[in-house]
Amino acid sequence: MLELPAGPLLVGEAAADGVVRVVAEATGVVVEVCDLVGVSSSPGFGVCFRARPVGGDIREDAEWVEPEGLAALPVGREDRLRVEHVLTERAAYFG
Repeated sequence: MLELPAGPLLVGEAAADGVVRVVAEATGVVVEVCDLVGVSSSPGFGVCFRARPVGGDIREDAEWVEPEGLAALPVGREDRLRVEHVLTERAAYFG
């Protein structure tokens, strides 16, 4: 089962900086955070951001999938819902 990059913030780290760090650590891709999309509480607590790739090289153990390929991915229900939300919903405030 595939999983989205996720991880905790470091003490004193801004949320957007944490997103950039976690995605780079998990995938090798450097992203720029565009906006906050939503907050999830199932399971646990998560904050969803929309980001775009700006550099880096994807790691061999990571996979880049275009939105039209989502339906065929072996991902959990919660991750699928998060991605679908990011692709369809307008952004919340980000600042």
